[in-house]
Formats: sequence, structure tokens, C-alpha cells
Amino acid sequence: MLHANVSATAILNMLRVALADALNAPDFDARLQRIKGHFFERDYDAVFSEPTYLPVYAARYVPGRALCYYRMFTRHPALLSLLARPTRIYALGAGAGSELAAFMAAAVHESVATSLVTLHTQDIADWRDVLLRIEEASRAKWGVTVDRIRCEFSQGSVLNLFARADLITAMFVMNELFTDKRQAMRLLVDSAGSFSNLKVGERTYMIYTVFDALHEHFEPIAKEDSEWYRYPKHLQYPLELNNMRYFIRLYRRK
Repeated sequence: MLHANVSATAILNMLRVALADALNAPDFDARLQRIKGHFFERDYDAVFSEPTYLPVYAARYVPGRALCYYRMFTRHPALLSLLARPTRIYALGAGAGSELAAFMAAAVHESVATSLVTLHTQDIADWRDVLLRIEEASRAKWGVTVDRIRCEFSQGSVLNLFARADLITAMFVMNELFTDKRQAMRLLVDSAGSFSNLKVGERTYMIYTVFDALHEHFEPIAKEDSEWYRYPKHLQYPLELNNMRYFIRLYRRK
């Protein structure tokens, strides 16, 4: 039988348990300010190569994104249906755990308990400890067993990896990918083609225009150029939750 939808409050409470050590650390605020400074300088390596920053980053940014992703995953039938059958999901640059938290919550209201979903999370940094904390807290909160969702992790640059999967997600990772434009385009298609001359810096492109132009390779399933996730006012979390504006592109590889 289908379970009731997981509430936003339940997701936040789970994450407060999983990330309690980081949230309660006396130097949390100082580390968070250093992280924000590195982001302002677009120095991603300085953030993700420092192990002590990772749980702080997760505590700050995972809750808001997990709530948005949960709504995204459960709103689109094509995504939710993947959790009702044996499926392999490959989450690019998802080490902080937002996708993990969202998929765990979304799996609660699927009825096919015998189907195994494998969630493979990839990231350039070693997020194993953070991911394990979120995984364990999710399983304890919602009773999601390892024969329902199996979690894997691999560390390395996504530009050097290839995976066969039923669903590949890329959330909050495109800016980092396109610091190496040519390699990023090779990730998307077999050859970078004319997009090897795409200018970044002199002119700004919405990244989904790149995907939309690759109609020979991708069939669009869902397209939304501008959506908002606005957090319910009653939610409580130790840090501020900001409303999120996002776009969705869900493609089927031809």
C-alpha cells in the first residue's frame, strides 16, 4: 500500500539528526563564512578539498535542496515511477547528500517493496562520512531497507567517469563542470562538435539552452524554464532556508 507523503518537517528533522555534529560545532559559523568566501571567488577546490568543510557545507545547503528535490522527484511521474521498479540512478556531483535525502524520502510512498533501486553517488571530494550519516538517519526515520535502496559512492572527477544508468542527475553541478568546457560537452555527447566554441564569460547562456540544442541526442520528457520552491513558513531549522528558483530538463537519451 502507498504510504502518506513525507512532510518537509520530517525531512528537516532527519537531517538535523544526521548533521547534528556539524550544526553543534563551536566553529561552525567561522567555517561557513570561509566556505562562502571561497564560493564568492569561485574557488570550488578550496571548499571541497578541505575535509572539515564538508559536513558544514552539508548542514547549510543540503536541507533546502533536499526539500526542493523531493518535490521535484515526486511531482514528475516519469521520475517517481523509477522508484517502483529495479532502477539504477547515477547522481553526478551529489556527495553532499541532497539527492540521497530526497530519494530516500520519495521511496517511502512507493508500493513495490520488492524492487531494488541502486543510488550511485559520485563526487570529486570524499563525502563518505556525510553520506553515511544521512543514509543511516534516513533508514532509521523511514524504514528504508537495503533491499529497497542500495547506496554506493565513487570519488573522482565526473569528467573522467562513465556510468550506465536508468537515470543520471546533475543538480547544482553545472558551474563546476563547465570550468572545463570541452570536457563537459564530451560528457554530454560523443563529440563536442560545434559547441567546442561555446563562449563562457563573454556571453552568458542559460545552461539548458545547451541541452535543448542537442536534440539529435536527447528527447525532452519534461521542460520547465523557471520554477520556484517556496518553503512553508512553519518550517524550523537552525539555519535560514532560502526559496529556490530552478529549471528542469528531463531528457531521454536517443
